[in-house]
Amino acid sequence: YDVLDEQLEAPLFPTPISQEIAHFVVENLDESGYYEGDTEEFCQKHHIDYEVFEKVRLRFAYIEPTGIGAKNISESF
Repeated sequence: YDVLDEQLEAPLFPTPISQEIAHFVVENLDESGYYEGDTEEFCQKHHIDYEVFEKVRLRFAYIEPTGIGAKNISESF
């Protein structure tokens, strides 16, 4: 988690909401590194669109380790 936290800054996560989404994704990773959080609940709580959340979550494709934050094995590739 420390390695991930170090990567959750600009330029990939430049805004406060993008950093909050990124931290939420990290907090909701299973033991294999897949995202298992309740996106709908997060979006309602923070008054953002699902598409905004997904746009930020997909930025995990650019951080290490590869595949972290994906929803399933096919997305991790």
